[in-house]
Amino acid sequence: MIREVALALIAILGSLAPSSAAAENWFVITSTFDTQRAAQVAVVDHGGWTLDTDAYSGLAPGMYAVVRGPFSTRATAESDLAWLTDGGRYPGAYAKEAGEPLLPAALIGSASSAALAWLLGEIAIEIGPEEQPENPVCTPDEPYREIKLLWTKVDSRIDGEELRFFAQRVPLDVGFLAVVSRTGELFTSKICLE
Repeated sequence: MIREVALALIAILGSLAPSSAAAENWFVITSTFDTQRAAQVAVVDHGGWTLDTDAYSGLAPGMYAVVRGPFSTRATAESDLAWLTDGGRYPGAYAKEAGEPLLPAALIGSASSAALAWLLGEIAIEIGPEEQPENPVCTPDEPYREIKLLWTKVDSRIDGEELRFFAQRVPLDVGFLAVVSRTGELFTSKICLE
């Protein structure tokens, strides 16, 4: 359910991504994680971007990788890998052909599959506990679970004399979005005047 909502969001935002005619299947993978949140924190600490591995056929499913790329050739990916690992940085990093994009072609359209995969890796979806209806104009008129879209931003603070950076999840304001518990129907309300 969470990935379906993310794919719907990608369909809406997909037209904003630049198109690319080049093959986009080579990545430098610097680390992998079981959770999106852990990968997003690693991106803040070490750079790159979060890739949901379910987006490509040649990657192990169910993981989140911190990557650089995409690169259109193996040589370009390996050149970036050499630069990243120079001097012992990024131990265990490797270049990998990711295979074919698994995002539905209708979602990709003229957008870059890598840009859509990036968006899927950066947007987090939280589905809250079941709630009872409060205002039938602004919320469903039967029990529902609110859906929140979040993204991770970089924030900073001074710790003693050192500037430290950290990941902070913040909500995306897309109005009210919920799933009706009984039917699975999506309910949305952009403006609600109570």
